[in-house]
Amino acid sequence: MTFLWPAALVLLLALPAFLAFYIVHEKRKRETMRYASIYAAVPGLARPRTFARHAPLALFLVSIAAVALAVARPQTLVTLLSVKGTIVLAASNCSRPSTNWPSSAERPSARASPRRST
Repeated sequence: MTFLWPAALVLLLALPAFLAFYIVHEKRKRETMRYASIYAAVPGLARPRTFARHAPLALFLVSIAAVALAVARPQTLVTLLSVKGTIVLAASNCSRPSTNWPSSAERPSARASPRRST
């Protein structure tokens, strides 16, 4: 696979920068919350740890990676088997009916029953 704009892959270097910024921010937030939280005042109260708070960052990093790869425009050569043939489509815009078929006046009606003379 080749890329039409390989220089756009430099955008992928932003991913570790975002991740480092997030880790530093979380560390500072944790230290701040240690002194300004009710969890520190009440020893029996444990702060719930969930990984759901990291889901937005994960989605953000995946979306940035997808955009960076899309901007680089990947290309590849794919060979496929093909069957070559000719299709002929004939169309007529003639409003006159064909002369091979009898007209409706000449055609016997299915509803008309033969008359019997009595």
